[in-house]
Amino acid sequence: MGEIYCSIIDFISRNEGELVGSFLGAFLAALVAYYSARKGHLYSVQRNKEELDRKRIEQENKYCSLLHSIIVELSWHKDINTMVLSQVEGIREKSKVAGKMIIDEPTTFIKIDFLRKLRDTFPEFEFSNHVIPTHLQLYINKAEIINRSLKLNVIDETVKRFDEPENFAKAVDLYFNQLVKDFQTLEEALSLNLKFSLEEVNKYPNAEVHKYYNHLEKTEEELKPHLPRVELNNKLKTKK
Repeated sequence: MGEIYCSIIDFISRNEGELVGSFLGAFLAALVAYYSARKGHLYSVQRNKEELDRKRIEQENKYCSLLHSIIVELSWHKDINTMVLSQVEGIREKSKVAGKMIIDEPTTFIKIDFLRKLRDTFPEFEFSNHVIPTHLQLYINKAEIINRSLKLNVIDETVKRFDEPENFAKAVDLYFNQLVKDFQTLEEALSLNLKFSLEEVNKYPNAEVHKYYNHLEKTEEELKPHLPRVELNNKLKTKK
């Protein structure tokens, strides 16, 4: 056993330089391989992060475009709804005076097809606020109710059975009072939808798409002037 031990010591003594060199070479090779692999991994992680960031920014821009489209469309609805409500009041007054239904111009309906398309786009965005399409649907439902009430055959069927002028005038008032109330709830739904959409789009201040719009606001106080308020003055208020 002693001879074997001496032989090993002898071998190490004679080859000490080569052994140390081999060890250092192997160690350095392993170190280089480790840092190369780590660098490659970090590069891959960085590339993946950049790709994810790019996709996130792209999705956020598309989402903000959707929100801006809703804001623009509802702002247009504000003017249309006011016009239709004025038309409704004109029909009411002319019909009461004449003792029969007088509709001397085509009835304007509330256009909601585009709002439906916007509502149906929300599932494309996993991070979207589900409150917005829900309230958008409520607005669409209320608009559909008003559109049905504006159809000439519906109005005629409701009031034509009242032949006496006094009863006819009451029937017209009852019908149009309800229609005005429906417009009031529609206006409330519109204001709420605008408020939610404006607040949501403000959550993405760095989205590039904002530069194409000028209605982006920062505070609740600044939001107020942008929320539609259909002025129901004495002429348009529900008549008792």
